[in-house]
Amino acid sequence: MFRHILVAIDESTCSRAALPTAIEVARKLGADLSFLHVAEHDRSRAAVYSTESPAEATTLVAGAVKMARDGGIAVANV
Repeated sequence: MFRHILVAIDESTCSRAALPTAIEVARKLGADLSFLHVAEHDRSRAAVYSTESPAEATTLVAGAVKMARDGGIAVANV
C-alpha cells in the first residue's frame, strides 16, 4: 500500500502524538519514513526573528530519526 511516509514534526502536542503512530503504521506496512521540519519565524514590523536555532531544529529531527530507527524503521532522506 504505502512504501514511504512523510511526517511533519515540530514541538506541538499533536506532532509528538503523531510520531509514534507514524512509526507503527510504517512498521505494519513495511514503509520508510522521512521527516519534515519547517523553522518557525516571528514577524515584527521591521524584521523577522527565528523562534528556534538551527541547533534546536537539528536536535528535534535527530530525535525523531533516532526514535524511528530504534523502532526498526528505515529513515530516508536524512
